Amino acid sequence: MEFYQVNTKVFIKYIDIVCIGSHFGPWVRSWKSSNTEANLGQCFIAIDPNAFEDDFEERLQKLINYCRNLQPSG
Repeated sequence: MEFYQVNTKVFIKYIDIVCIGSHFGPWVRSWKSSNTEANLGQCFIAIDPNAFEDDFEERLQKLINYCRNLQPSG
């Protein structure tokens, strides 16, 4: 796994766990247990892609066209 992918996941978990206060690791209750609160967090982030690259729509359309024209495998 790439370094930036790990850092992104850690950052999202930081927001999810520390800022929101959800449980993590050994503090998450068992799946079928109902004797304690689940306290699971969710994090949603909205990003404006045009803040990074001006031609986002064109680049996205190029990717969509490429994927649609791929030959099926097998």
